[in-house]
Amino acid sequence: MTAALLEEPTGLDDSRVTDPTVYAGALGDDPDTEISVAADVEATLLTALMWTDQHSARRILAAVEARHFYRPVHATIAAAIAEVAAAGNDPTPILVRARLSETGALRGGSGQLVMSALVTLTAPLDRPITTTAGMLPLAVHLLDAWYRRGYTGLLRRMEQHRLEASVEELGDCWAQLTRFQQRAEADWMARRQTLTRDRAEED
Repeated sequence: MTAALLEEPTGLDDSRVTDPTVYAGALGDDPDTEISVAADVEATLLTALMWTDQHSARRILAAVEARHFYRPVHATIAAAIAEVAAAGNDPTPILVRARLSETGALRGGSGQLVMSALVTLTAPLDRPITTTAGMLPLAVHLLDAWYRRGYTGLLRRMEQHRLEASVEELGDCWAQLTRFQQRAEADWMARRQTLTRDRAEED
């Protein structure tokens, strides 16, 4: 997920809020905890992806995309991992770093942040590297958190409409956000089913 994906739409024009891939939603009542948990889950999953084989990585990345990550730096690294695996290579830290360099993600101040995060993810000091089997529940949790943020965002968006839109506009506002929620739910369910099916096959 990029930083832009974390921005909530402003005003009452919902013309760009028509695709669940564009709107990441909002945090709940305990944002500090949500951010901390999201960061831990994302970091642990990314580390595991860089120490597994391309087949296992591609199984996870068939359901999880960069846009599902809360932290922009994690989204950048996730995208590079996916590109390395899609090219038919094990997404090792060296190849991921090379891909980040090729795309210009390591340039400038933001590049320093990406490089620092990559070094930490490659050799974490605060946790063991998760096994391949352990990646599946992490990926499921990541998707669930993404969907919950989206749902929270929709509720806040409707509250904004309730306060600012005319009475005549409220029905259309609700219908539009309902259609958006239905698309997001279908997307989330399909991806989650892919992961849970993989877990059942492993069991």
